[in-house]
Amino acid sequence: MKTAYEIVTVLNNLIETNLYRISNYEKAAAETDDPEIKDLCNSFASQSRGFKTQLEQLVREYNGRPLDGISVKGAIFRDKEINHPLSDAKKSVLSFCESREDAALENYKHAKIDSLGFPARVVSIILNQNSEITRAAERLRFFRNVLAVH
Repeated sequence: MKTAYEIVTVLNNLIETNLYRISNYEKAAAETDDPEIKDLCNSFASQSRGFKTQLEQLVREYNGRPLDGISVKGAIFRDKEINHPLSDAKKSVLSFCESREDAALENYKHAKIDSLGFPARVVSIILNQNSEITRAAERLRFFRNVLAVH
């Protein structure tokens, strides 16, 4: 069994991941004029707000303090932001979002590895959130591929 500190550390890393998802999807929604892409981005930002709330509750259950802002560690998201500026093109917005989902999935992959030995309920929440983010990435790829055909 892992310590409460180890559990809280992993959960706070995932809170940070979701804070970045919220920020990035809000930015992408503001950058596009396409109502379908805007709705998709807003729904994924809302999804991450729900994930964040769920993770914060778990952190409190393990007597931790939930992360309330973005730390210096989020370089994987910031690096991608520098390398992929947004434009008003649909494909560019979708590529921007897709690269962020890849980074979020990488963080969840590490959390799944680190969660070995965590209580089943915590692992279940991590796995469920990972699954939902995987579906979000698949939807983004679908939209991008449809645009590539047209």
